[in-house]
Amino acid sequence: NKAISALAFTDGGERLISLDIDGDVVLWDVARRSVKASLATHVSTPISLALIPNDDRFLIGGVNGEIRICKFGTTESETLSTIHGAVPISGLAVAPSADLAVSAGWDRRLIWWSLAHDRKPLGVLMHRAPIVRLAWSPDGRFLASVGPEDAVNLWDPKRMSLLASLPSAAIDGHALTFSPDSKTLVTSHFMEKNTTLASIELWSVAIRRSAMRLPAPPSIVWKSLEFSRDGERLFAPGGTPGDFGIVVWHAPR
Repeated sequence: NKAISALAFTDGGERLISLDIDGDVVLWDVARRSVKASLATHVSTPISLALIPNDDRFLIGGVNGEIRICKFGTTESETLSTIHGAVPISGLAVAPSADLAVSAGWDRRLIWWSLAHDRKPLGVLMHRAPIVRLAWSPDGRFLASVGPEDAVNLWDPKRMSLLASLPSAAIDGHALTFSPDSKTLVTSHFMEKNTTLASIELWSVAIRRSAMRLPAPPSIVWKSLEFSRDGERLFAPGGTPGDFGIVVWHAPR
């Protein structure tokens, strides 16, 4: 009954984490399609989520510019930063090595963080447009971003530099994720005032071109995407007011 802001799979892939707009985190049993547990994070209107690999902690970003580190099994959390100011933290990503994180938002900044004890920012990049989602490739080589006014971008996360902008006829990007083998990037796009233009686009990371576009049903808003760990299924939360849920596709080849 609540709009879902973000999705993420746990390391083994057996459980799916969803975050709703009230700050509640729900742990799902994928095989049984049932709720295993829920946690109230008390974060004001959270809109982004990133799990820390091989850990029971996760990051949540809110519309007030706050990033918090939360932990399963407890309601306690700690503030990572408010350095973005009072702007929405719409993008969060954690490196597969679990030692780095990147945050992004409507202030057009990408900020690299150490997840070690000092929790200090390591670098800041200014981008030409707001960013609404981030994704780190499972092999650690790429960081991808998408936004409402910009193309899909690929970054070198180690050098903190832009590698390429992927041209697309679609506009207003709102979600993205890498396949488990890091060979495919999936993005969703739609127009706020005309969701009949919604689409889900698959990109070849190697040649940096669009490989396929899937038409999305009218009036469905895809604001998060996530592959199952075996790459066989693609998950997306969406729906219309009063009819929210998680849609599952067999991933196209």
